[in-house]
Amino acid sequence: MPMKHIQQLFATRGKDDANSTTLANTLDKDIQTVFNSIEKFIFELLQNADDAGLPDTPVDVSFAVKENLLIFSHNGKHFDFDDVEAISDNAQRRKRGKEIDTEKTGYKGIGFKSVFVVADSVHIISGPYSFRFDKNFPKWQEHAPDNPDGNYPWQIVPILTPPEELPPAMLVDTAKVNFILALRAGV
Repeated sequence: MPMKHIQQLFATRGKDDANSTTLANTLDKDIQTVFNSIEKFIFELLQNADDAGLPDTPVDVSFAVKENLLIFSHNGKHFDFDDVEAISDNAQRRKRGKEIDTEKTGYKGIGFKSVFVVADSVHIISGPYSFRFDKNFPKWQEHAPDNPDGNYPWQIVPILTPPEELPPAMLVDTAKVNFILALRAGV
């Protein structure tokens, strides 16, 4: 089911249509405006870990740096269908048949996008889910001649990435929720 879920989101959100450039430009501007301070992404990752905390379990987080990768991990609740839907969207936090928990800071569904201030590729490995958001994915580059601005809403299009396809530097503790950021040069 998780593989099909990611493939379905990729097919639906990865369409190259008239809205792609508009949506890409809006995402870029929102990210640069809302998260105008480079360090905000760290606070957002910490807040996401807190929001995913399990009852009666202290939140445990870790940061590791390997080559140009920043690996952030926590021991909170693994991603489910709704979490993947939310992180693959912008400001549209959805819960199927459930009330949205407005007590959690991340209920608005925009904080995760702060990672795109420092990274053009972010892998998420959580429970049965393994996918990435990747500005340099070949499909987006193929459309560059049709789109001189090179804009594509890559920040909301998850790309299925099985763990066995990851380079050794990206191997993580799969008992945890993992975010692997490929940091831009100079960050």
